[in-house]
Amino acid sequence: MSDNARLAPPDDRCRDIPGRGDGIGRRSGLKHRRRKAAAKCHLRLDLHTFLPRFAIVDTAGEHDNLRARELCAGVRAGEIVIFDKAYLDFAHLADLAMRGVFWVTRAKDNLRC
Repeated sequence: MSDNARLAPPDDRCRDIPGRGDGIGRRSGLKHRRRKAAAKCHLRLDLHTFLPRFAIVDTAGEHDNLRARELCAGVRAGEIVIFDKAYLDFAHLADLAMRGVFWVTRAKDNLRC
């Protein structure tokens, strides 16, 4: 399974105000949405052991699908990769299929068939 997590700077993590009516643990206001996080962690998780197999920590300014090829470099034929829709890149998915790797993802809202 491949996914990412936003790693907030220390001062940003302290801005959680639970019980504000907008959901427990959600950030108050919209100020944090206008800024990019300091870093993002892309992770390949082994679903048999639930342990990380590969991780990339990078700036959050790049789109997730730019890291998808790196995350899947060690995936072997016959394995299944589960992607978040942010990793959707049709050329990469075609390469995985040609290598014999199965993949599952959700379609983006603006996908046209």
